[in-house]
Amino acid sequence: MTERPTLFLTGGSRGIGKAVVRHAAQNGWNVAFTYRIERASADDLIAELASSAPEATVRTYALDV
Repeated sequence: MTERPTLFLTGGSRGIGKAVVRHAAQNGWNVAFTYRIERASADDLIAELASSAPEATVRTYALDV
């Protein structure tokens, strides 16, 4: 079994970052991403990816970089 690569992205709860998180998770990557104030959006994205990319490990962290 091949280990999945991992992407760490700052600002992944909305906009372009959200699209990158979604694309990576659905295409063979584990993903860790940050959000600053959009916790609900981050939680919604994790729930979405649990269905559309169940093999991906997706984590989110509140962080102001």
